[in-house]
Amino acid sequence: MVQICSRYFFVVTPSYSYLEEKIDWDIGTTKVSINELYNFYNDAAFEIDKELIVYEEHVKVSSLQDYILELDGSQAEQIEQMLSLARQEEGSAANQLNMLVASDIAYLADETEYLLKVYEYVYPNECLSVEVVTVRDDESQQDMVIELLIKFPFDKKNECLNKAMMSKFMYMGAMFQYSENVEVGELMKSIANTLKSGVPYTNVLDGVEIISGFVGENTLVLKFEAV
Repeated sequence: MVQICSRYFFVVTPSYSYLEEKIDWDIGTTKVSINELYNFYNDAAFEIDKELIVYEEHVKVSSLQDYILELDGSQAEQIEQMLSLARQEEGSAANQLNMLVASDIAYLADETEYLLKVYEYVYPNECLSVEVVTVRDDESQQDMVIELLIKFPFDKKNECLNKAMMSKFMYMGAMFQYSENVEVGELMKSIANTLKSGVPYTNVLDGVEIISGFVGENTLVLKFEAV
């Protein structure tokens, strides 16, 4: 079984400023806003499989602070495990600020000038769940995507695999819609071949880090994160 430890974006990378007199960080984003991501995705879903369309009213939108504070015990524990690993990376927010518990992330977000949001969507029959982290760009007034995390329950592969794979394909297309040198079909094949070999997939394409592998025994994740 391929195993990865999915890190939490802002606790590892120097991604935003905290108490400006101490730390001066800037958030890195992908090239797409949340609107561009889902406009592309839904246009593709309309042509390919209308059951995969994501409707705005079914998406939960929270501030990053509220998202963190609403985590259940097991989710908070996972975040704290990530924080423990992130503290080992010199230069990370977790390391510099000695972040120990999930609520430290909410506190850190409170101290920044940035508007950070989390968009959550769970597909019918829980065949796939998606989380998108964004930051508001003051100039364009758009919520720009920082991270896209797709979680697939591998124990449901018999009933969900085909639609899950199609959704992943459309999300990839949406993430790289402005990237001329990224061929989504080849990327899908490369990820699948790497996972079959028993190791996680990691790569950076056009300023986006891609990670895929198992978290726990039954959750296959695919993550896109601005670098």
